[in-house]
Amino acid sequence: TVKALGASLGRHVLVFNCDEGIDSASMGRMFTGIVMSGAWGCFDEFNRLKQEQLSVISQQIQVIQDALKGKRSSVTLLGKELSVDAHAGIFVTMNPAGKGYGGRSTLPANLKALFRPIAMGRPDKELIAEVTLFAKGFNEAKDLGQKL
Repeated sequence: TVKALGASLGRHVLVFNCDEGIDSASMGRMFTGIVMSGAWGCFDEFNRLKQEQLSVISQQIQVIQDALKGKRSSVTLLGKELSVDAHAGIFVTMNPAGKGYGGRSTLPANLKALFRPIAMGRPDKELIAEVTLFAKGFNEAKDLGQKL
């Protein structure tokens, strides 16, 4: 998860649960704190935000990412000049749109382009155990891995 990755890299990770009630001004204030503090912001269930808010939010994210990529020391967000901490990062997590996940929509292409997609699945515990046991020199690693 983003939180675990941030912890292993020594980053402060702030997790925000997104829903239909969050507007672009609220997101802008969250982005302001993230950019100035150098924290990582993880916006969980990002695709629950209202479609009409996503355009403004995507512009805010674009401005921040351009500043980080350009290694600029300041950025203008919500009409204010902010100092940029180069350690800042913005991450979003989503559940699939459609059946079983009410209130979620697909993101517009211009917003998807701002992020690098990563899919996560459930780890194969038996295979992990087998490989670990084999690496430690166990002869019956496959059988032992299945028994764990």
